[in-house]
This record gives sequence, C-alpha cells and structure tokens, in this order.
Amino acid sequence: MPRRSLLTILAFCLACKRDGRPASNDSAGSRTAPAGAESTATRGVYVDGDERAEWVAARTGSGSRIDETARFGDDGTAKRTFIFDASGALVRMTEERAQTVFPGNQSPTTMHTTLSIDFTGGAPTAVKSVDGKPGTVQQFEIDNVRRRATALRRLSPR
Repeated sequence: MPRRSLLTILAFCLACKRDGRPASNDSAGSRTAPAGAESTATRGVYVDGDERAEWVAARTGSGSRIDETARFGDDGTAKRTFIFDASGALVRMTEERAQTVFPGNQSPTTMHTTLSIDFTGGAPTAVKSVDGKPGTVQQFEIDNVRRRATALRRLSPR
C-alpha cells in the first residue's frame, strides 16, 4: 500500500479513535431562532477523545441537517454536513478536512481531504479526494460516519 494511503488511513483513524472515555455532549438543547424565522436551530458540543466538535442542527423542508465544525487537538480541523430525511435516516454526508501529517523523515505537512457519501441507494456511494487526487474510501470510514451521524441525531431534536 502506498505510504500516502497509509498516512491517510492513520490520520483518519487517529481522528476517529476513542480513548475509552464516552463521547459527550456538553451543551445539547441550546436553541436559537433568527428574528422572523419559524424554525429553531439547536447547538451543541460533541467531545470524542481529543476531538471537540461544535454542531448546529436545524430542520429543513424535507428532514433535517446537522453542520459540524471539529478540531482534533492541534493537528487538524474538519467541517461536516449530515443530511437526514423526514424519517431521520442519513441521506448524505460531506466532509472537508485539513490535518497535519508527519511523513517519515520529512517535515510535517498539511493534508487536505474531502469525503462525500450518499446513502440513498442500496449501498453507500462514496467519493474521496486527498490533496486533490482521488482517494480510496475504506469501509471503516463509512461505518464511522454512520456512528457519528447516529450520535448527533440522538443529541439533536427530531
């Protein structure tokens, strides 16, 4: 397997790892409504290992959406969007990530990754880009997205 692929997998694993502490939600239930708007948004914080993510959940015309901005210690950030249908099923997830990697004897560098997964078909359809080049989506990445979406849905209003 190419070194870059291994670094990508390692970076993703480290970002999604659990350190034995349960993930927590420090501020679920904080609701805000823009002036003149009928719907409300719910904000919260999700902590999982060294990852801290602030999320905003809102209803859409056909379901709901959760936007999340995550930070992985001092090494990276990610912006994710989870789209759910009216029944609460995950329809789509997109992620833009920037993460510092330490490739062997070389100086640290920032790796930019995008991931998009569509869950509307029989099997998920996923597209990944690593530093602008096509990347391979691993099954554990899809599984991690599903787990994260489920956790966030539990924290946000239906």
